[in-house]
Amino acid sequence: MQHLYQPLPTGELLSPIHDAARHTRPTSGQTPLTINLVVASVASDDVSWTEELHNSIANLQIFRYVSDDPVAEYHPSIAKGREALMYFTYLYDHYESLADVNIFVHAEEHPWHLDGAMQQSMRFALSQLDLEQVMQLHYFNLYTSLKGGRPEGYNTTKTTDETDVAEEPFIAEAMRANFGEDITVPEMLIGPCCSQFAVSKEAIRSRPRSQYRHSMQWLTETDWPDQLTGRIWEHLWPWLFLHDQAVDRKTEWRTLCRMYRVCFSDSDDLQQYQAVWDERVKLLEKIGFGRELLRPWNVRKARMRLNDLLQLGRQLLLGALERGQDPEQRIVAGLDLTAP
Repeated sequence: MQHLYQPLPTGELLSPIHDAARHTRPTSGQTPLTINLVVASVASDDVSWTEELHNSIANLQIFRYVSDDPVAEYHPSIAKGREALMYFTYLYDHYESLADVNIFVHAEEHPWHLDGAMQQSMRFALSQLDLEQVMQLHYFNLYTSLKGGRPEGYNTTKTTDETDVAEEPFIAEAMRANFGEDITVPEMLIGPCCSQFAVSKEAIRSRPRSQYRHSMQWLTETDWPDQLTGRIWEHLWPWLFLHDQAVDRKTEWRTLCRMYRVCFSDSDDLQQYQAVWDERVKLLEKIGFGRELLRPWNVRKARMRLNDLLQLGRQLLLGALERGQDPEQRIVAGLDLTAP
C-alpha cells in the first residue's frame, strides 16, 4: 500500500528556524527527566543528526539499533519485523533500566511522516517536545496528523475481499496472537501512522516484561512478511501502552501547542500555515536542473514564489513559537485535545 504523502526533498525544505526555536524553549527549573532515544536503523543509515540533540535535551542517552549488523552494540536477534522488533528488543532488554521518557524513532532526520509545523525535522520536533506533557499523557505519537494513513481508521472485521488495505484483514488475528485469544478486538483502530512515539516508563511497565518477549517471538516466528507485520504494529502501540485504547485521534493545532510549544491561534491559522507548506513542497518538486535548462523563466518565477512562501511560513511559525511561550495559552489550547 502506498502512503498518501511521498518523501520530501530535504535540502531546501528546512527554514533557518532551529535557532529561534532553541532560544524560545522554556525551562521549568525542575530536575530534568531522563530520556532514552531508541533509533531503528540499518547499517547504511546516517544518524549523526541525533548527536545534536544533546544540545537541547538534557539527560539524553541514544540507543541505535541496527537490524542488519549482528555485531552492533544494539541489534535484534534477526533482521526481521522492521522497527517493531528493534523496539521490542529495547523494551525487553531495558525493562528494568528504562528512562523516564523513552522515544522511539526511525533513522531519517527528515521523515515524510512528521508535521509540516515541525518542518518535517526530527531534530526540531524532539527539541521542541514537552517531556513533562509526555509524562502526563504517558504515550504520544510524534505525528499529530491522520493524513499519512487512513483518517477514517482501520476496520478489523474486513476480509481480504472487502478491502484493498493490505494489513486490514490481518489486524484482528495479530492482536489475538500478541495479546491473547480472549481479548475483545475493537472494530476500528484510529490513529496517526507511523511508529514514532514517546512513552513513559510507567506506561511501559504497565505491561509485564513477558508481553514484550512474547511480541518479539511473534515477530521472529511468524511467516507473514515484514511489511505486513510492521504496518500492523503501526496501529497497535496505543493499545499496548494505554491498555486497550483503540482510538488515538487528537486535534492537530491543540496537540502542536500542548506537546510541541508551537501554538497556532486556531485550526484556521494552522491550515494557513499548512497551505503555505504544501505549496512550497509542490514547487520544490517541480524545480530541478533539467527543468531550469528547458524552462528557465518558469523556474525563476517558481523560485521567486518559493522565497515569498518561505518568508510567510517563517512569519507564521515564529508567531506560533512566540505564543507557545505563554503557559496560559498552552493550557487553554491543550485542555481538551479532542475539541475542535
